[in-house]
Amino acid sequence: MKKIEIKIRKYCEGYRIFIYFFSYLICFYNSYFLHFLLLFAIINNFCLNFLFNIFKYLFSFFFFWFFCFFLMKNFDYYKIMDIKDFTNLFLLLLILI
Repeated sequence: MKKIEIKIRKYCEGYRIFIYFFSYLICFYNSYFLHFLLLFAIINNFCLNFLFNIFKYLFSFFFFWFFCFFLMKNFDYYKIMDIKDFTNLFLLLLILI
């Protein structure tokens, strides 16, 4: 049972890194500050201590809002979706992760 949990955990960490990297390629290619944020997002997947996990969720929240803002800005979806939709989507992602 523990071997299955370890495999699932490794898969989820790899999936998160892929999502961060993919969103970085789409949205944040020219910003040096957001280069730092991406690096931090990748590093925080491997840290398991308590304080850093709290900071990880706070950072994930801000990263999610950055991603939504820049993605929706480029594709005009922000005219359709409301702020409540973004918040609900973020909470759903937190529950799934």
